[in-house]
Amino acid sequence: MRLKLLTFFLIFISMTSAFSVSAEKQEKLNVFREYILEMKENWKVPGMAVGIVDSDEVIFMETFGTLSNKGITDVNEHTTFQIGSTSKAFTATLMAILAETGEISWNDRVRDHYPTFQMADPWVSDNMRIHDLMAQHSGMYPYVGDMAVIFGFDEDYILDKLKYMQPLYQFRKDFTYVNTLFLVSEKILESKYQSSFESILHEKIFGPLSMKDTTISYEKHLQNKNKTTTHVYAKESKSGEIAFEAKPLNPLEPQFEWSYIYAPAGGIDSSISDMVKWLTFNMNYGEYNGQRLLSEQSMVYLHTPTTILSSNKKGDLKAYCQGWVYETFLSYPMMWHNGSTMGSKTMIAFIPDLDIGIVILTNVGDINLPDNLVKDFFEMVITGEMGTRAKTEFEQSIQAIQNPTVFQPEQFSDPLELSAYCGTYYNDVYGPVQIEQVNDTLQMRLGPLDDPFQFEHLNRDSFEVFYNKCGITSIGVATFKINVFKTAESFSIDALSAEGTGDFTRIEDDERKNNY
Repeated sequence: MRLKLLTFFLIFISMTSAFSVSAEKQEKLNVFREYILEMKENWKVPGMAVGIVDSDEVIFMETFGTLSNKGITDVNEHTTFQIGSTSKAFTATLMAILAETGEISWNDRVRDHYPTFQMADPWVSDNMRIHDLMAQHSGMYPYVGDMAVIFGFDEDYILDKLKYMQPLYQFRKDFTYVNTLFLVSEKILESKYQSSFESILHEKIFGPLSMKDTTISYEKHLQNKNKTTTHVYAKESKSGEIAFEAKPLNPLEPQFEWSYIYAPAGGIDSSISDMVKWLTFNMNYGEYNGQRLLSEQSMVYLHTPTTILSSNKKGDLKAYCQGWVYETFLSYPMMWHNGSTMGSKTMIAFIPDLDIGIVILTNVGDINLPDNLVKDFFEMVITGEMGTRAKTEFEQSIQAIQNPTVFQPEQFSDPLELSAYCGTYYNDVYGPVQIEQVNDTLQMRLGPLDDPFQFEHLNRDSFEVFYNKCGITSIGVATFKINVFKTAESFSIDALSAEGTGDFTRIEDDERKNNY
């Protein structure tokens, strides 16, 4: 394990602060630092960066580890990480800046600024407002459309297929997390500014905040020598020994572009040096380094709960705002958002009443370590004692590896002849899908990439679907519906069904198949 301390700032502030006396502050920051090191070692995280802001002062900024699990280059304050869905707050801020010009209003109909906008429900298409795009109360299936990128579809294609993505809930009634509608926000912003989304971000946010390391460009990501390699976990138990290994991902795989295709929802790359500036800007309600970039009124709106996630009789509330999450934490209102890409995990959060905030960047995607570390830190700030969420989850993960859940069907059945499943199937979102037999197994091909997805038999007419690129292994279970002629007439993939787009129906050689 390699560690490089970049900066460690301690300041003296009044005795009235929750994190006040300098000696106590230094002691607690040292405790937190040791806790970070312990958790980093447990989880085998190659690289991390942590920044803490008190009011408008950075009191802690430190980097840990290396760019890759196989590398020798240390993470530094300008090393970029993928920050995932914490990007949503940047998009919401751009919309707020535009609203202050009078070019739009939060209550404007989306169609007034993006005329081709079309949802499955005509009434929703006509009544969706700009604030609805980022408030996560569209009623759509969670993460709908996300998988399309893996199959090679681009942004314009995904937006065009919104009209086929059926709702799960009533519009504006229930919370569902949707990335796709942030693409609509991007179209509105680009139309109004007559510029690219990347250029708008640099002009309106990155430039004024001096975020010199930050970008959303896939090309710049590839060219950047000071970026972390993204990783996913390989977890296994051998002879009673637990092995955690962070496996590097290949950024040249087409599917790696997901973050950048979905740039307004999750495509920003940034450094800890830049992210503490962004954190300071939000904690100070639109002001940074003596310059006001956004009115306090607009910032309050961005941080105001809009869509309820949960509540209780004690007054605790969790709700989505505009690119932020509001949550009651140990009786204090906390603003936060996490971010996950295929191989990175980020968490940014602050407690306004205590004027304390934190951001954590990691280059492993499939863990909740940043989320837990943030809450463990805030618990220490509020109660004086370090929380144990990160440690507890690690212990639970070890137990899960030692005692894996193994699929055991009550009665195992062989599949039909594989030819019974072969043919062309159709889905309104994904178009024609080809199931074909290759030697003694099935393969699925769909989308512009036309890459093969491997089927592995589970039981009778169910197969697990594997894709061995960019860290993806299983994309779910495909289950075929068999007709009286012992031939498959349709199939569904559970992971896509969770998005509301998982049902495929057999078709003949017709217009849909040839001209889609």
